[in-house]
Amino acid sequence: MDKREEIKEVIFRAIDDMNELLPKGRKMKKNLEVVIFGEGGLDSLDLINFLVAVEGKVEGQFGMAISLLNEKAMADMNSYERTTGGLVDYLLSLLNKIG
Repeated sequence: MDKREEIKEVIFRAIDDMNELLPKGRKMKKNLEVVIFGEGGLDSLDLINFLVAVEGKVEGQFGMAISLLNEKAMADMNSYERTTGGLVDYLLSLLNKIG
């Protein structure tokens, strides 16, 4: 499995965790087109919980601690699509830079 596929699986596991917390009508789908922030995305608290879950799963999978909840990361993520696919691309770029 290549790194991009590993990152996708990490994000899908974070979605599984989120879906345990979300009510039935707000469950996240596991595909790369799901809008995660901005219009049509998660509310602010759910977004924070999701990004924290992603951070933990990235550290567990790749052994690298990352932060997605700081001003620089949020600004950097704005240059990618606001979808799970955009998050995969952002994380791939970030992990390639630091690892």
